[in-house]
Amino acid sequence: MKQVIPKLRAFRQAMKRSAENTIVFENCTVFHKYNTPDNRYTNVLNLCVQENYILNEIVPYLKTKSTVKLYTPELAEPFYGKPMKLSYDLYGITDYWWLIMAVNGYFVSQDFTGWNRLLIPARSDIENILDRALYSNSEIGQYVEG
Repeated sequence: MKQVIPKLRAFRQAMKRSAENTIVFENCTVFHKYNTPDNRYTNVLNLCVQENYILNEIVPYLKTKSTVKLYTPELAEPFYGKPMKLSYDLYGITDYWWLIMAVNGYFVSQDFTGWNRLLIPARSDIENILDRALYSNSEIGQYVEG
């Protein structure tokens, strides 16, 4: 029987949780039918507008609740381009890397460089607001007409 190295096991678990978080993020999207001002192309093209509840509601709220953390270049550099590593360093889990990025205005991990100051939401605030928001919004993951 092949033994799995503990670091490899931890990496696999982190990747699985990352995929689960991506699914949660994607499931927080509401699709609205896009109507042109004159309704000329509305039915022909059947366009939708994507609205993400987390980005529109939760991230602005978390920004107001976050604390500012200053980093020297030596402390920040190991986390440049590695928001999962920063999430693990701050919270002990990689789960909230995408919220750290969004609260600080980053949306691509490769762009997550050159900073020396970050807004850091408390883990309890993240968990409380996500639990409340995800379970109370009936439109999440749905297509909404209009």
